[in-house]
Parts: sequence; C-alpha cells; structure tokens
Amino acid sequence: MRLGHDHRLDLFDTALRPGLKRDIDGNVLLDWKHYDAVAEPYLKGSAFDDRLPVGAWPSPVDETWPDPRNYGGTSNPAYAATVQDVVKAVTAHFAELGAQAMVFHWPARGAVSQEQYDIFSRLGSLIKQGDPQAAILSTLSPALPDEAGIKMPDDVLKIANMLAPAVQWSDLAAPVEQAGGPLSGRWFAPGVVPFGPSLGLAADPADPRALAWMTMKYGCKGLLLNEVLNWRGNVFDTVADAQTRLFYPGKAAGAEGILPSVRLKRLRRGLQDLSYLMLLRQHGRDDLAHNMLNSLVRYAGADARGDNYQDARLNGWVQDGRVWEHARAILIEEVENVINPSELSKRQLLQRRLAWDELYRQATTVRVEQVRTNVSLLEDGRFNASVMLDLYNELASPADVQIAVAAAPPGWNFSKHGSRIAQLEPLTSGVIALELRGSEAPSTHSGKFSMPLSIGIDGNEPVTMDAWMPLLVSSPLRKPVVIDGSLDDWPIRTGNSAGDFVLVGRRGRQGNGLAARQTQAFVLHDSDNLYIAFRCFEPNPAGVISLNDNRLRYEQLMLVAEDAVEILLDPGASAKGVEDLHHMVIKPNGVTIMRRGIACQPPLGKVEPWPAAVTVATSHSVDQWTAEIAIPLKSLGEAATQRLWRVNFARFSTQGGESSSWVPNARHFYDPRNLGTMILPPP
Repeated sequence: MRLGHDHRLDLFDTALRPGLKRDIDGNVLLDWKHYDAVAEPYLKGSAFDDRLPVGAWPSPVDETWPDPRNYGGTSNPAYAATVQDVVKAVTAHFAELGAQAMVFHWPARGAVSQEQYDIFSRLGSLIKQGDPQAAILSTLSPALPDEAGIKMPDDVLKIANMLAPAVQWSDLAAPVEQAGGPLSGRWFAPGVVPFGPSLGLAADPADPRALAWMTMKYGCKGLLLNEVLNWRGNVFDTVADAQTRLFYPGKAAGAEGILPSVRLKRLRRGLQDLSYLMLLRQHGRDDLAHNMLNSLVRYAGADARGDNYQDARLNGWVQDGRVWEHARAILIEEVENVINPSELSKRQLLQRRLAWDELYRQATTVRVEQVRTNVSLLEDGRFNASVMLDLYNELASPADVQIAVAAAPPGWNFSKHGSRIAQLEPLTSGVIALELRGSEAPSTHSGKFSMPLSIGIDGNEPVTMDAWMPLLVSSPLRKPVVIDGSLDDWPIRTGNSAGDFVLVGRRGRQGNGLAARQTQAFVLHDSDNLYIAFRCFEPNPAGVISLNDNRLRYEQLMLVAEDAVEILLDPGASAKGVEDLHHMVIKPNGVTIMRRGIACQPPLGKVEPWPAAVTVATSHSVDQWTAEIAIPLKSLGEAATQRLWRVNFARFSTQGGESSSWVPNARHFYDPRNLGTMILPPP
C-alpha cells in the first residue's frame, strides 16, 4: 500500500470484509474490528509519510457479500432486505470514520456478460435503496452495440454515477452525469489494445505513460486498475496477465520486500507529467496543455473504433519514447515560465517556438490509416478501380491534403489522377478517392498491382507510399482437378495466384509488413465448382497445431490457438455487411468450418449455416502444408453466376503468432469493403 502510494496509486483490498451476524431480534450487526485495523490507517492517512488518505475506497458490498446463496438467491426478499440493511450499516460506519466521501460501491466486478448486467441491475438497485446518495461504480458499459448480443438493462445510468468500463467498451467522449459526490463521473480503465494503452509486458514502453495522459485528455476523474497484485502461479514465468502485476515479491528475485515493476515507474512518470499539465491549466494556459495532450494522445475507446465495434484503429498515441521526453522538457520550461514569469529575449522565444515545432514534426502528421480498392467491370470489358484512402489529421490546424497516383500500373490510365481535401479539420478523419481504368490483371505471383502515391500536405514536399490493388482472374478448366491435397495436377496459369501475404493488425510493423511464414493461394473454376488451393510455407511442420474439433477461437477479429487458412467470398460483389459473406476455415488436419457471416466472439452480427457439399483435402511435407478445396457454385446461390466477385484469403500461424492476409488490410478483413477482387471468365 505504501509503495503504491509513493507511486501515486491508491491500492485497496477488494476481499476485505467485516463480520456479518444478527442480534437476538434478527437485526444486522457488522463487526468492524479486524476490518478497521487494516483499513483505517489508509482511510485517515496515518499509514503514509505524507499523511494524505487514499482518494477512493470500495465498500465491502458486492455480488459475493452478503452471499446470496445464504438467502435463497438474489430474487429472494430475505436477500434484498439483508443487502439494504448492510448498506445502511456500511454507510453509517464510514460516516463515523469521516470517510464517507471516498467510499464507493462496486456491485458487479466480472467481465462483460449478460449475467453481470443482471447482477448489476439487481444489486445496484438494492444498494441505491439502502443509500440513495451512494457512489456506485459500474465497470460495465451503459451502452453496448446491438451486435454484442447482450440485452442491456435500462437502469444502468440510473444506478451508476461512477463509470469505468474497460476502454474497448467505453465511449469516453459521451457526457456523464457528475452529480453524486466527488467520485462521480467517468474513470479511465485499461482494456484491449489498441483501443487504449496497456500495462502488459508486450506493450510499448510509452503505453503506461500514455495511460495517464488519456485520463486527462478525456476529463476522467481518475484511473481504475482492476488488479495490480496478481501473484497467482509463478509471477516471473509468463507474460500472461502481466497487466495485473505491477508489483513483484522481492524474495523470489533474491531481494527483501516488494519490488515495483518498470511499468509502474513509467506510469508514475505519466502521472507526474499530468502535474505539469494541471499547473499550466491553473495558470491560464489551457491552450498549451490542450495542444500538448492532443499531440501525444489522440483517441481511445469508442473514438478508436473503425469499421465496427471490434475493429480498433492503430496509432492512438505516440509510441516513440524520445518524443515523450522532448514533450516533458517543453512542459518543464512552460511551467517554469508561468510560475515565475519573466520577459524572454527574442532568442529564447525563438528557441521555445522551435522546440514546439520540432514536437509537432515528430508527433503529428496527416496519416493514411488504410487503403481500400473497389474494382468494377465496364461495358467494354475493362476494369474501373476506385482507390479510397482513409485519412486522419493529427495536426493542430486544418490541413490541405493532395494525393495523386505517381505512376499507373501497366495497361492502366487515370480517370481521376488526383484528389484533394482543402480543409481537413484537426483530429478528424476524411476519405480521398482516386480512379483508374485498365484492361490488364496482375501477372505476378502476388495478384496485386503496386501504385505509388504522392501525398502533399499544406504545400510541403510530397511524400510517397505504395498502395496495392488486389485483383485475380480465375482460370477456367476443361477438366476438373483431383482434390487429394496435391497440386501437381493444377495447370500453370497467369493471374490466378495470390501471394505476398501481409501481417494484419500488428502495431508498429516494420518494412513491407510481409509475414515471415508466407502463403500462396490459387483459384480455378469450371461450370460446377470453384477450386481454391493454399500452399502454406512452414519451416517447422512439427510445430503446426490443429485441433480435431469444429470450434474457432478468436481474439480481436483474428483466429488464434491453432493453424488455419480462411476463405472469404462475396460472389457478385453484392454483400452489404459482414453477415452476407461466405466464410470458410480449413485446419491443417482437414477439419473444415463453413458459415454465412463470421462466428467470432463477441459476435459481429448474425451467423447462419452455409450448407455446401465441399470437398477438402490437406497434405504435409518437409517445409509446407497444403489445402485443396472444391466449392460447388450452386451452394453460393444465383450470385455465383456473376463474373465479378470480392474475395480474400488469410492464414493464421501459431508459430510467431502471425495473422496474414492476401489483401493488405491494416487492421482486419471481415468487411466487404476490405476484400480484393476476383474475375470468373466463362468456363
């Protein structure tokens, strides 16, 4: 507790309980002797050298205490009466200690689920009846997307006056009722990266620091860390759940006492930064604090959502530690100037201006978040390609953005050579579209065209980047191939090969982003079937994992836990949403799962069976495994007769944890807009 206090964290024990018994008349009696022996020094500050009490402390009332099993369940009147009596006794006791303003109730403490919402609604209502002025914390979001499949109680906001859902569920910019005491309002709670910064071992070193800054950016009352002292198992043996371990037992490392983690030190560094920002605000320089915050932390929570509620945009905060140190140096100078103002020379003013300019140069730009292409067929048989770039302006001022295709692919020309957004407002997104027309498909093994783009911002020297247009032409067959796991009978054709699979969703991926374990996909067709084959290069075949079940395991819109390849089909390019996609997963052992829609958890929407008499075969060799599939076209409906399809091919490799995709998606591929194009000529 003292070590946490020294690092600006107020710790509390969520398992601490007073004794609960009844007198001869059946009235609730709470025995606080042992509880107060632990809690009172922290509530009054006598446990700390600075004599400052903790800022917040949980009441002992939650879903496990009083234990509903002892009263016939949560719906039993005896349980309701007991909870209300206990809440009244708890309120009176903390008032006697002079600590009532820092105490809050935390009814439901588990992960997001229907059960937890029901518990919160029931127990929260009882607490409210026992103490109408109580501070009640909800770590469950008051608003979930319909796709999450949870029936939301309509009283969450009526009960809770402290909101701290995990960042992936939190709309941090939504207004919150502040009535109900000093603890009421929104609190920042870490969760899934990159919806917000992380305290995990695998996170960037800047994350703990950015966590503190996000708290101020969104006007939160504070930072809630669900657990920081998880010593279950061997705490030095695994990175799993490391975000719940900010302290370590010194004895295990040959030292006395308790050791703070490096992540805790970094978090304290961020909390110290906030002191400088607060001083600027207190001295009337909110403009400086605002510019500094927006330069280093941009978005989190619902603001970080992309195509859907599970798709998190990347780069919500600066990850370069050198930029953070540069920002701190500027903060110190600005605080010194507002506390001890003095007239600055022209040279000093110039130096300060240059320091800010350098910070903006290092931390902000107009960023291309993702590139999508949409290819259609013209009446004359040529292709028309729309290239759409999602932009985000990190700058502190409106940006004039101009983008042009520096060179068209062979056989293509511009129908819309360049495009411009004259006023892209600060901290906002925009879309620029370019159009090309051509008659040739890629003849390379990758099935992708490279298009160098020139990006100019505010008239400055343009920068270049490569955009990719994925386009396949399936080859018609006169004779069906044999589905046996061997590709020896597959004819060599031009334009029907998809390669150069790119890593998906990796923060800060370097270079060209290609997966280390590469994959090649091939497409053929005849009048009855679509044939797809995968060649998955694998230097260690013995390490391939495939479970003999039809379950799929997902994390952040990516398959995990076992090796597999995925096929996404949108025949006729007519899908309106993820529910319209045909999705197939093949494991190295041949187990095949087929659905209409994506059966990830939490769900993205409705999922239905895809009944199809597919033929699948897999094989393994010294450096690769192969999957071969025949899909009856009739199983795809009338749309399968169309020439234009939207498709993608993907792979997850457990060795290296690589999720890779043919279409170079920045974040995920479960969206019709994120697919590539495939043409099926008449057989």
